[in-house]
Formats: sequence, C-alpha cells, structure tokens
Amino acid sequence: MKKQKNTLIISVSIFLLFFVSSCDNRIDLKPTQLITDEVALQKLSDYQSALVGAYAATRGMYLEYVSTTDFTADDVKKGSNTFGQGLNIYNMTYSSNENEFDNIWASAYSIINRCNQIITRIPTLQTSNPTEEASKQKILGEAIGLRAMVHFDLLRLFAVHPSININGLGIPYVKKIVPRSELLSRNTIQDVLDQVLADLNQAELLIPMNLTSPIPSRNYLSRPAIKALKARYYLYIRDYTQALFNANEVISTNTLNLATPSNYAGIWTDAATTEEIFKIKFLQGQGRLGYEYWQTDGDVAFFAPTNDLLSSYNVGSPTVVYPASADIRTATFFGTAVSGNVIKKHQATNAEFGRVDIKWIRLSEMYLISAEAAARNGETVSAKTRLAQIRGARITGYNAVNDTELDVTGNDLIDLVIKERRKELCYEGHRFLDLKRLGLPLNRLDCNAASSVTGCFLAAGAPRFTYPIPQNELNANRNMQQNPGY
Repeated sequence: MKKQKNTLIISVSIFLLFFVSSCDNRIDLKPTQLITDEVALQKLSDYQSALVGAYAATRGMYLEYVSTTDFTADDVKKGSNTFGQGLNIYNMTYSSNENEFDNIWASAYSIINRCNQIITRIPTLQTSNPTEEASKQKILGEAIGLRAMVHFDLLRLFAVHPSININGLGIPYVKKIVPRSELLSRNTIQDVLDQVLADLNQAELLIPMNLTSPIPSRNYLSRPAIKALKARYYLYIRDYTQALFNANEVISTNTLNLATPSNYAGIWTDAATTEEIFKIKFLQGQGRLGYEYWQTDGDVAFFAPTNDLLSSYNVGSPTVVYPASADIRTATFFGTAVSGNVIKKHQATNAEFGRVDIKWIRLSEMYLISAEAAARNGETVSAKTRLAQIRGARITGYNAVNDTELDVTGNDLIDLVIKERRKELCYEGHRFLDLKRLGLPLNRLDCNAASSVTGCFLAAGAPRFTYPIPQNELNANRNMQQNPGY
C-alpha cells in the first residue's frame, strides 16, 4: 500500500525539474520530460513548466503527510484486515527508520529545491511586455509561497511546538540551490517561523490578485490561498488576532462559499470545487489516499473510524437535537462494509477508487480558525456565529436557536470549536497537529494498539508528538541532529 521509498538527502542538491509540453496544460500537472540543467530555463514558458514540476512533487509528500498524521491521532483504530502497514506509526513504536518519515522529508526538500531553482534564476529573465512581467512575478510569488508552505508543514512535524522551546531545533530553511558538498544544519524554530512568514508576505505581494478576484485554479497558490496559509500559521503560533484577521479576509472572498448539505459530498468525489482554496491534483496512477484507510477491492479495512469520533456528530446536550443522521458528513465520511465501519471520505467514484485530490486548504477551515480565534479573544458572538454557519452548512434543518450546545462561553466555547474542527477536518492531516499546538494529550478512547500503555495515550508535549529526523538524513549529514527521545 505504501508508496515507493524515495531517498533524497538535503545535503545533496538535485536539479531535476518537471516539464510539461505546453503551458496551457498547467491544470493537468502532468510532467512529460525532465530538465537537468539551468540552461533549460530560458523562456517564461520554461519557468511556468518548472513551477508545474514543483506542484507535481507535492503529491508524494502530502499523500504520506495526511495518512501518517492521521495514524498518530485518535480518529482511527486498527482495521479488521490490516497486514502490518502503518502499524508502527499507529502503535507509537515508530523510529527514525520508518519509510513514512523518510518519504515526507525527502519529498519536501525536493519540492523546496525545485522552488529555489525558480526563485534564484527567474529574476534575470527579461520580459517584453507588462503581461509577461506580471506572469513572471506571479510565478515567483507562487514558488516563494510553496517554499514557505512546505517548510512550515515540515516544521510542524519534526520540531516541538514553539510554546515548548521557540529557540529549539527547527529544520533547515533552504533558500538557495545547495551545492553537493554543503551539509546543512537545523535552524532554530524561531528562525524558521520568521522565514516562513517573510516568504508568505512576499508571496502575497507578488501574486497579482485581489481577494475579490476569481481564483483561476485551485491547483495553484492564489492570494486567498496565501492568506489562508497565514491564518493557519498564526493559529499555530497562537497569535489569535492575526489568525482572526487573515481567516476573515479569506472568508470575504466573493468567489468562495461554504457547500450546502446537497452539494457537500461532491467535494470528496472531485465533482465540485466548492470550498476548495488549494488542492493537490492526482491523475490516474499517481496515488490513492483513500486506499490508505479502506481498500474497496476485497473490502480490506486497514484503518477504521473510532467510535468516539462517530458519536460526536450528534448535536445537543443533554438531549440530542440534531442526530448524526442529519449531518451530511456522516454519510460522506463513513460507511459500513462486511469488515465493519469504514472510512470512505477519500474514496471518490472514478476509475480508480481511492484516488482523489487532496484538499489541503478549504474554506471551512477558515470559518473554524475564525471561530476559535474569536472565542479566544473574547468575541463570543462572532465565534458562535461562525460555528453556527458551519453547522448550518452541514446539518439538514439546522437552526442555531435550537442548538443547545451553543449555550456556552469561555473555555467551553473553545472546546466546542475544537470538537467541530475534529468533525469537519478529520482525515485531512489536522487532528494530530491540533493536539500538538493546543498542548493537549493524545487520549485514544477507542484504541486497539499493540500496547494499551504506550499506544493509547501520549502526555501533552511528549517526545512522540515530534517525529524523528529520518535515519537516511542522519547517515548522510553529520551536521544533522536527532530529536530527543529517538
């Protein structure tokens, strides 16, 4: 089930950039040839194709990213037909030798290298008219934004939360084409965060699109996508004022709307782009996220949903006002097979069951960021309004007046928003990182790990909330330091 292991050590610079046959095919993200030298970057179209290559490389990283973080959270349990894949991750017995960590790390720095090829060389490109110059700046902005996103996502996995030690070991932040002989060291967490924000701010300026302009393609970073990344960034570092501001800016985009119960399911079959802000495109033969959880061929359930997650969709306390059956998410995310309860959020309905685009940034996340940040800032009415908007878009017949769960304030309201985040964003790579940023323990209430002692509970801030630096990297780079506990 797992992807082929790919070994790229960041101390070795690789100069492969994907090309496509035509700039008009950018939407397909389908590379057709390789560039092995900067000589190939001569024209604007060359840089457009190189950018396509950088986006194409995100497939391997984020397919592994989403499933691996899910397997270390509390939304899955071991399925009835597992054959050993992913069990070291789920059982919390993982080491620096796991393919999953190596794949994420290697893929990330491959993407970063591709971005740096563009960022380093495109400033010297001569353009002949204002339209070409605008395209040049947009390509540069997207490459810088993608570099920031990948570094940030890598930091969240391989470094402790900044609230624990902001001057602790981060990851190497690479902003140049690295010579083969250079061995990189880890920047501090503070330094990485500073550089991520600087890159996002620069990308926002370079991408020539107002928030009220249409998003040309969800496969590429637009200005609303950069704003959304900033909202996610600020939420992670607990700057709730900026998180609220940036999330609300995205929400105000007039081309983005929450899906309704009638069209929500279409997001997960790729039949609709509603709510999508940035997604990672998968064509036939390029990977199946859905098969990481449930393989429809033969009904093989590798991982199943936990009972506490399933029961969380009932709304109302102490009396249930809106049952889980009224929530479109239950029928969309979950199913029942001979193997029992199954996860079908990413199953799609195409020729390859399980192949579906990864929706890495969605509008509903911005509503939830806005709700959480408002609640933490004491803006109770705003927080409840955002929460009610999400529920109204998911629950048939919903009316906030009847929602007794909204009769809370303070920390209880914050907890309610976090609960809604879990329900909305499950199996999208958020839950494990939410527990980490919130300083909460991992308490698997429905757990069938190999050891109930070490596999069902992690104390807040425990070393295993931070993944180990891959052993391949340590073997090749004497300057690289391992995380504590490994």
